[in-house]
Parts: sequence; structure tokens; C-alpha cells
Amino acid sequence: MTEMESEPLMATWYEHQRRNGNNVWVYSERGLMSFLLWHLLADHLDFVLDQAHDVEGTWLRDVVAACDHHTTLTEYEIGPQGFGSPDGSVVIRTRDRRFFVFVEAKAGRFQDSYLNPPIMTAEQLAAPQAKVAQLCKDNKFNSSINGQLELRWRFVNAFQEAIAANDVMVTEQRVPAIALPDALLQADRFYWRLFLQPNRVVAAHWRRVYMGDELQCLYDLMRDCEFLLLAVTFDQDIPDFRNTLRLFDGQGRLDVAKRVFWLNGQLIEAHLGHPIA
Repeated sequence: MTEMESEPLMATWYEHQRRNGNNVWVYSERGLMSFLLWHLLADHLDFVLDQAHDVEGTWLRDVVAACDHHTTLTEYEIGPQGFGSPDGSVVIRTRDRRFFVFVEAKAGRFQDSYLNPPIMTAEQLAAPQAKVAQLCKDNKFNSSINGQLELRWRFVNAFQEAIAANDVMVTEQRVPAIALPDALLQADRFYWRLFLQPNRVVAAHWRRVYMGDELQCLYDLMRDCEFLLLAVTFDQDIPDFRNTLRLFDGQGRLDVAKRVFWLNGQLIEAHLGHPIA
């Protein structure tokens, strides 16, 4: 196999050789993702813009065009009862547009992290023999690559509703049903505990994150942004996002080609340097 066809090295030291001789060692998946955020996105954004593309072959560069300024965000949390912890993000400012790009990365192939949505109906959850607490514990969907990307987009829908309401409480309580269909709730352990019957007037029944106080700066940063997703995996070709991601907005199901971009993780390895023997 060629270098680009080889399996990613899952537990390996890499040495990034710098011109001043002060080299950097990074380790395995966490190290590769740190390198992506701290080095490539922060200092070499052009590399990502020129290498990331969507399922139709449109380069991220073609969408963003000229970048005047950008801000890189490392791993952060948008609510333990809300929308999880993105691996990172980058805000890209052009002359007249602003893009907020959520980054989710896996050291293996997309299919290695992909999980089929674990659908449960209200009837199944309410059955006397159902052990809902154990079912919720066993539901790892939001740790899968597709579950993470879906949850980030659900945050986008909730955030846009919060902006429209001029409120720092970002909650799915406001999201219309067309953007939060039953199919999403039926795979979400947060709503399993309610037997899929959240009450529209009870705030605690909905995924939510308060974005005042320490998250106010993030709330302000996201204002007036167009949102995109960037998946980093070690596939030979771009994954079939159209048939694996369930993204919705106020018009219904989205064409992911306009929102989801992909970067081959092996390009990060090549940019980083050779593994240390």
C-alpha cells in the first residue's frame, strides 16, 4: 500500500520539525487534533481551505473566498444538558461575511465511528419491562461522528432561534418541529428519559445551554455567522454524508453538500511529519 493508502497510526509519536529547531512532539489522535487546531487552523488556515471539500467537490476555499481574519477555538463545552463539546471551531471573517465552522475529528475512517441511530418509540420506552436508565447509559450515539455532527447542527437551529428571540438561552424548546423531527428525538437519550414526550412549556424538558456569563463571548462571536461543519476522518474518499447525516432547518431536510466539508486526516499526518520510530 502507498503512504496515503495505509491505515492511520493510532498510538504513535510524531515530530513536527520547526525551522528554529524547537521541535514539537505530538502523540496519537489527541496530538493530531491538537496539531490541526493549534497549528493548521491557527497559523495555516489556507492549507485547510484548499484541502477541505464537500460531496460535490466544492472546496471550502470556493465558499469562503478571501479570509481577512480568523479565530480558532479549541475544545469547549456548549452545555452538559445541551449540545456537547466540539473538538474545535474556527471563525472566518471575510469582507462582508462571517463563517463559524464546527470541527469534528476521528483518527479512523468515518464508518469506524458511525453508528446507526438507535431508534426507540414512546411505546417501547413506556413498556413495563423497559429499563430506561440502562438504555440511556448504553446509548453512545452522540459520541459517534454522525451523532456529533447532527448535534452540532441542532445547536445551530436552537442558536438561530435564540438570536431571533434576543435571548441567551439556547434551547430546542423554540425549534419548530420541521427542524426537530421525531426521528431525531427517537435516537436521543436526553428525550428517552421523558418517554419522547417533552412539554413545550417546560424548559427543563429540552436540550439547552445558557450562553450568558462565561459563554457570552461565544454567543457574541457567533452572531451574524453562517454555520458550516468540517469532518476530519482517515478515509480514502469523502464519506457519503448525504445518506448518513440527518440535518434539518426550518425548511426541512438539508442538502448536506452546502453545509458539510471533509478533510482527509492523512493530509494532517503528511503535513505534520514522519512518525518517530
